[in-house]
Amino acid sequence: MKRIIAAICTAAALSACSTGQQAQTIEALNGEWNIVNMDGKSVTISSPEDLDTPFIGFDTATKRVYGSTSCNRLTGQLNADAKTGKMDFGPMACTRKMCKDIQLEQQVLEVLGRVKTYSIKKSETLVFSDADGKTIMELKKK
Repeated sequence: MKRIIAAICTAAALSACSTGQQAQTIEALNGEWNIVNMDGKSVTISSPEDLDTPFIGFDTATKRVYGSTSCNRLTGQLNADAKTGKMDFGPMACTRKMCKDIQLEQQVLEVLGRVKTYSIKKSETLVFSDADGKTIMELKKK
């Protein structure tokens, strides 16, 4: 009987620990995050004279997302659930400035369109995954 009770207590304790590690608050997203990797490739700026470092910013109080695609600014609606890790972006708007290199911007927008879940690792790395659970974007806290 003591072994059964000990096993139940151990299982409950382990379950509580793993739940605590997975649980995140939506507020942990707040702030700005530089995009450092997309689809397994490092993000590099090919024409630094007219491009910015691409980033995504979150304001969870207003459920808004904003940022830079490297060339243009974007803004939109944030739909995120901290308990499940699900995320998507509602209607988005983007400025239409002409830039010499638009390829990075197109890639950022395409990848953002595939985001289905997120996780935060060590409070400084934000990971977006697609519907298959594959990492499609990594961001570092500014």
